[in-house]
Amino acid sequence: MAIIIKQLSESDLGLHVHIRNEFIVDSVFQLTIQDNLIRYEIIPVPAYTKRYPEEPEDRLHMADYMNDPDKLLVIARTEQAIIGLAAASTNWNRLALLEELSVDTDYRRHGLGRSLLDRVKEWAKARGLAGITLETQHNNVQACKFYERYGFKIGGFDRYVYKTFESSKDEIALYWYLMF
Repeated sequence: MAIIIKQLSESDLGLHVHIRNEFIVDSVFQLTIQDNLIRYEIIPVPAYTKRYPEEPEDRLHMADYMNDPDKLLVIARTEQAIIGLAAASTNWNRLALLEELSVDTDYRRHGLGRSLLDRVKEWAKARGLAGITLETQHNNVQACKFYERYGFKIGGFDRYVYKTFESSKDEIALYWYLMF
């Protein structure tokens, strides 16, 4: 089955979005600050599956990304469905903000995330931006390690950003940066 990585176009809007956005949590990043550097240790935890609910207000408005020069939506698609995506925008601090990077569970660990992120990086560099920033959670260790392998560094964290959401009140937001 051929998978195509491309910027979203009008002809893609009718495709079914098939991205099961879940992962197994079996460890977390335990963060410390030492010598003004953020360090982490990976700590095992009892395993569970983290699922992000598909709520209409949470879904990207894909068409909004098509004609806005300050936004990018790159998709990974099969003939029938969108199975991965990367959404980015120009942030106030001259960085590309990676708003979402998602790949369906059946298609992970085959380089699609890297290919999508490569396209965001190309876009950001072509726009003269200074780098890419993103946010993820301390319990998404697989994603954190992916970003670290790609070259991102942890620039900060926030223990309170999710406190008002019952399902994620104990999660810590990690802010990652890739400077060009």
